[in-house]
Amino acid sequence: MANRRRAGAPSPLLLTGVLVAFLLCLGLWAGPGFVDGLLAARWTQHLAERNAVTPRVADARPAGRWAARAVDGLAPLPLAWETARLALQMGQRMQPKDGAAARALLSQVRESLDRAQASPWRRLGLGTLRDEVWQAENSLAMAPGP
Repeated sequence: MANRRRAGAPSPLLLTGVLVAFLLCLGLWAGPGFVDGLLAARWTQHLAERNAVTPRVADARPAGRWAARAVDGLAPLPLAWETARLALQMGQRMQPKDGAAARALLSQVRESLDRAQASPWRRLGLGTLRDEVWQAENSLAMAPGP
């Protein structure tokens, strides 16, 4: 009689089913934002590579939007930090050519980092990047216009 279960103990099959249902619900809830964040991170990377040698002012706003979407969808994962760092570097390279375009890019990234910073768990892994973007944005605001 060693194989007898205790009365009232849930079966392992039932526990497995509940766990699978929970993970499925979690995937349906978090999946679209995660996939959108991955896509946005790749677009930001593409625009940053395209602007590595010669900054294109027309790419500033789209890069800012994509980077912000990546941070919104991926924080606190390291890819969110890397994408925001790419956008920061792109904005800094763009500054001599067009300060307004660089400010537009950086402001979108800063706003997404502010949203992530407001969450107790999404702020993890972002470190001081929000402050760096804020300082870069303020230095552009203080710089004399063309």
